Amino acid sequence: MEGVPLMRLVFAIVFGLVLGGIIHIVTVLGLPRFAADDAFTRVAGYGPDYRFNPIPRPGSGTPTLPLLDPAFAQYVCRFDLEDGPVRIRGAMPDTFWTVAVFDGHGVNTYNLSDRSFGQKPLDILVADAEQIAQIRENPPADFNDLIIVDWKADDGFAVLRIFAPNASDQRDADASIAKATCQTAPLG
Repeated sequence: MEGVPLMRLVFAIVFGLVLGGIIHIVTVLGLPRFAADDAFTRVAGYGPDYRFNPIPRPGSGTPTLPLLDPAFAQYVCRFDLEDGPVRIRGAMPDTFWTVAVFDGHGVNTYNLSDRSFGQKPLDILVADAEQIAQIRENPPADFNDLIIVDWKADDGFAVLRIFAPNASDQRDADASIAKATCQTAPLG
């Protein structure tokens, strides 16, 4: 009689170990699927790197990013600082707009709006500390007018949002983005 509870205990321990092993195996085999589904990879589907590509509006039937406001036209530019610092420039329309810079995991690390620039055009330099030091050695003529983002990662993306609640505003936003640039900048 006393052997029966001991058998149950042994059975429970063996069952727990087997179940734990199965869970760990499934988790390890499932990791590659989730690792390739980060924000940097997802925005790659909207177009080539180093240019602003439109993000489909919610409800358009095309896969889009989560939590987008349908009243805004939104564009994304992917970059990798291994290719050099990135300069984001453009004359924005006379409506509310924001630019946000995200790391490869989708964490918003820098954000500005039209109110930060006043009447000046959008002009941001995203660079790591070493690149900023190299640029300071031989700065461009407009260096003092630049907003410099000290970047801690290799890759990332910028999202430009322009308030465009109707079709005419959407056309104005598209025209502004057609002239905007998001490209590597020389180091000096």
